[in-house]
Amino acid sequence: MEACLTMDGGLTIRPATWNRKAFARELSTAREAMPLGQSVMDEVRHGGRY
Repeated sequence: MEACLTMDGGLTIRPATWNRKAFARELSTAREAMPLGQSVMDEVRHGGRY
């Protein structure tokens, strides 16, 4: 959703445009920048105490 404030103080809401190919490229780049480590749930299951 995309919201815009009008000159008279009103609010206009409309569906946002979405470029799936651009989103897929950004997601791929983000995944490469964040390597996966050990799962927190695995730590909890195997003796990690919080």
